[in-house]
Amino acid sequence: MYYVNWCPHCVNTKPEFWKLMNSLERKNVNTRMIDCEKNYKMCEESGIEGYPTFLLNRNGEVHTYEGERTTVQFLEYLREMLQ
Repeated sequence: MYYVNWCPHCVNTKPEFWKLMNSLERKNVNTRMIDCEKNYKMCEESGIEGYPTFLLNRNGEVHTYEGERTTVQFLEYLREMLQ
């Protein structure tokens, strides 16, 4: 999850993404929340243009998540993508 603290959508989504991170804690999926104000260069290199942005890197192929920003929907997307 790429975010900035001043974005209302990011503020609303952070708790849902934290739940996702906690639910995946012991599985083989790495999750990160990247503050684009503190990590501007990383966000620029990743092509981030809006907030929040969710990218899934699977075997070197990057996919952008466009679905609902809920823990349930994040998990459903990961199940589909990681089969």
